[in-house]
Amino acid sequence: MAAVEKPRGLARENILDSATRLFLDKGIDKASLSDIAAEAGVSKGTLHYHFASKNDLIFHITETHMEAITDELLSLLNRMKKCPDRLFSALMSSLLEAKGRGRLHLHLVREAVAGNPELRSKIAGSYKGWENLLQDSLSQLFPGHRAPAFAAQLIISIIDGFIIQDLVRQKEVDFTHLVEALMALNVFFSEKPDLEKLMV
Repeated sequence: MAAVEKPRGLARENILDSATRLFLDKGIDKASLSDIAAEAGVSKGTLHYHFASKNDLIFHITETHMEAITDELLSLLNRMKKCPDRLFSALMSSLLEAKGRGRLHLHLVREAVAGNPELRSKIAGSYKGWENLLQDSLSQLFPGHRAPAFAAQLIISIIDGFIIQDLVRQKEVDFTHLVEALMALNVFFSEKPDLEKLMV
């Protein structure tokens, strides 16, 4: 007797969840649509009803992933209005906490740069949105800020770098000392970055 499939709405969410798990376990390139359908407990026909192709599925997972980070970033920036001095350490700890999300992020970025222009455009748009959010928040939280655009780009680059290090080295990041070191370099409040200090 054939298994009874879930209602369409639940089936779609189940497919997305199953695909995400397989992408994390096997990698995006090695997880086939047949694997995903089996993991979700649906037929390939049902899978194709919701997602026309594997690329369509990857795009939807990326969209959900990026929107979740954007929502968390907005929430955190609103909370930090009362304690702006903790903004950077809060951003770091919040975005590095979820190991699975960090791994998924790397898988999606790898897929984008490996030859998926649509996905690359989607991810690039999200990064630009995050930069704008941070830039606006830095300008509001620190009215005398001289280079909010540069600082926003730097913060995102640092977080990206530590996501990689956190996953590869499996070593906890000392956020307190990291923030102190960056502030000592005057990175966030300089009109122009001091390249000599950054090269030390």
